[in-house]
Amino acid sequence: MVKAGMACVVLALMAGSAQAAVYKYTDEHGRVHYSDKPPHDEAKPMTLLKSQPAADAADLAERRERAGRLSQALEEEAEEAAVERKARESKAQDLNRRCQWARDQLDQMRGASGVYELDEKGQRRYYDAAQRARGEAELSATIARNCR
Repeated sequence: MVKAGMACVVLALMAGSAQAAVYKYTDEHGRVHYSDKPPHDEAKPMTLLKSQPAADAADLAERRERAGRLSQALEEEAEEAAVERKARESKAQDLNRRCQWARDQLDQMRGASGVYELDEKGQRRYYDAAQRARGEAELSATIARNCR
């Protein structure tokens, strides 16, 4: 029993101190080789990076939780962006409808022989030349300001 325990200690010490060197060299044909034995005296051992220890369960759980929160935040951001995009599209459609209405009104005003509006009794009240010019100017300004 003591001998088995002593053998384990010796093996553990040997394993800890026995670090195998890795050599990198290029042969006469220009090919790169890796070996645990130096092919000649000029070969130099490579410096190897030590691997990171495996993450423990608590660290993995924290990473998963963080990833979940990030995923949820991204989904919420995407939903907000979709709502904003729909609002912009709706506003653009409304603006297009208004612009088309203003263009149609301007075309009618320019092409009609007489322009009128209805008063509170439903009677036609015709525009004189100055009122008509003012109406055309207002519609033209509205179109220039709001339509593309």
